[in-house]
Amino acid sequence: HRPENAHDCPVIVAVHGGAWKTGDAKHFLYWGPWLASRGMTRVIAPINGNVLLGIGVLIDAFDESPMFPLVWNPPYYDDYFDEAGYERTYPFWYYEVDFQTERYRQFTRRALESPQCDLRPMDKKRWDEEVQTMRILFNEGFDEEWEFEQFNPAQFKEFYAAFKPTFDPRTTVIAEVDGEPAGMAVGLPDLTPAFRAMRGRLGPIKILRMMRAARRPSRVGLIAIALRPQFRGRRIGAALASTLYQNFEEMGLTGSLYYLVNDSNVRSRGLAESLGGEGRLLYQCYDRQLT
Repeated sequence: HRPENAHDCPVIVAVHGGAWKTGDAKHFLYWGPWLASRGMTRVIAPINGNVLLGIGVLIDAFDESPMFPLVWNPPYYDDYFDEAGYERTYPFWYYEVDFQTERYRQFTRRALESPQCDLRPMDKKRWDEEVQTMRILFNEGFDEEWEFEQFNPAQFKEFYAAFKPTFDPRTTVIAEVDGEPAGMAVGLPDLTPAFRAMRGRLGPIKILRMMRAARRPSRVGLIAIALRPQFRGRRIGAALASTLYQNFEEMGLTGSLYYLVNDSNVRSRGLAESLGGEGRLLYQCYDRQLT
């Protein structure tokens, strides 16, 4: 993040390197003065280099299993940041959508009556080409998001390669206008129970179980919806979300998630709430000005 009137600011990524089993959170108190003396002006935490790779601290619902790929952490993490002089800065919304409600039914029906685009699933047979199309949609669709950093072709190809073995075409919808990619909606199955069952060990049998869990998930959530700027304002996002959720219904689900949504992303929050989504602030980032 570049503070106002600041130029050529260096950036430090700090990794605490464990599960807080040793050491003391007060050690972070010494980072600020040391970094400030070397030209740093602000610290944002926690973030794993990019929002797709992990961001935020769980601040509520500690008795619930987190939706993949979100993390679980103990309640006292918030105290650690407070003791180190950090302030809550960037909250993230987590919506639950019930497919049985009248509001959801009415919204999806209207959204799909006359969509101003063509809607299709991702074509797994053209994997590399489709991944790069999604990269363009992601980069242009999230250009205004907080702390956004664009992916280059190699980075996005590497990131998506991990999903190929368990990919279900029903979990991704692409919108096109006159043959041009306009937007996408991406869902993820909840793999948290499968990862938990592995207990930190990988093997052929556990990998097969993981693939089976991805094909028959108990939960699937909408984790990303992106529209290129020139196609916004045409209710294409509504059509994308509605189509994706109808796919989830065909998979036998009675509800889904819409997550994580930056508190400042008014358009996305409005879409989630129009679908009947019940929102909670579950994750949080922190920052600290260095003086």
